[in-house]
Amino acid sequence: GVKLQQELGNMNNEKLIEYMDGIVKNTKYLSETIDTFRDFIKEEKKLEEVVLQDTIKTVIEITHPSLKNNFIKLYEEIDYEDPIKIKTISKELSQVLINIFNNAKDVIKERKIDNSWIRISLKKTDSIVYIAIEDNAGGIPKESISKIFDPYFTTKHQSLGTGLGLHMSRKLVTESLKGKLYAQNSNHGAQFIIELPLK
Repeated sequence: GVKLQQELGNMNNEKLIEYMDGIVKNTKYLSETIDTFRDFIKEEKKLEEVVLQDTIKTVIEITHPSLKNNFIKLYEEIDYEDPIKIKTISKELSQVLINIFNNAKDVIKERKIDNSWIRISLKKTDSIVYIAIEDNAGGIPKESISKIFDPYFTTKHQSLGTGLGLHMSRKLVTESLKGKLYAQNSNHGAQFIIELPLK
C-alpha cells in the first residue's frame, strides 16, 4: 500500500507515519498472538485486572484500518466514561474479539454487501458483562449455526480457513476466561455474544 501510494504520488509524511504506525501495531499483535497460543498450550494463565474498554479500544485500533480499507463502517456502542474493571486474561480476550471481527469482515467481502457495517456493543449487569459484535451480512445459514464452533468446521474456501478460529475462540472464552461465547442471527446478520463474569 505504501509503495503504491508513493508511485501514484499520493504519499505525504502524515500518511507515511499513519501507515508505519499500523505496521508496528499489527506486528506487535502478531507477536502477541504467538505468545498467547504458546501460553494457552502451556496453561500459563496470567489473570490481571483490566479496564474492559481499554482492551476493546486496542482491538478496534488493530482491526479498524482493515475494515476501512474494505469500506466497512464500524459502530461503537460503548460508554468509555464508565470504566468496567474485570479480572481476565486480556490478550486472550483480544484474540477472540479480533477473530470475530475478521470473520465478519470476510463474510461481508465474500457476500459483497453494500453499505456494510459491524457494530460492537458493551453492556453489564451486576454480575455479568456482555460484549456483542454484529454485522449486516445476512446471518449464518440455519444448517450451519449449530456447527460453527465445532473443530474444523468452516464455511470458507479451503485455502482461506482451517475452521479452528471459532472453535479456539470458544475454548479460550470458556476455559481461560470462565465465560460463554455463542452466536445468533439478528435482523441484519450474525451476532456473536461474549458473556464474562464480573465477580
